[in-house]
Amino acid sequence: MRRIRKINYLEIDELSAEHPKLLVLITGKHCPFCVMLKNTVGSMSDSQLKNAEVVELDVSEPENKQYAYDNDIRSIPRLQLYYYGRLVYTLIGAVEKDELIARIKEFF
Repeated sequence: MRRIRKINYLEIDELSAEHPKLLVLITGKHCPFCVMLKNTVGSMSDSQLKNAEVVELDVSEPENKQYAYDNDIRSIPRLQLYYYGRLVYTLIGAVEKDELIARIKEFF
């Protein structure tokens, strides 16, 4: 299982500049669907993820609540795909692995 690093919202801009392909899982501490999506992403290979950097942003953490407010995040889990620093796709809710692979192929 892939280890997914937790980040602070301030790291998103820096990471999206460093990594051409960035996948940000936006989760919450007490969200069962967030766990499902994290497990789905964690079980995917590098080739299925198109060698994207994968990180997790927990919006239930006090330092990340402002990010959720500023970006009108009202539903989690949420998956954001950044391509060369630009947000290209947002997926809301838990999805099956095949659908996730299809979306990643479409945008990466």
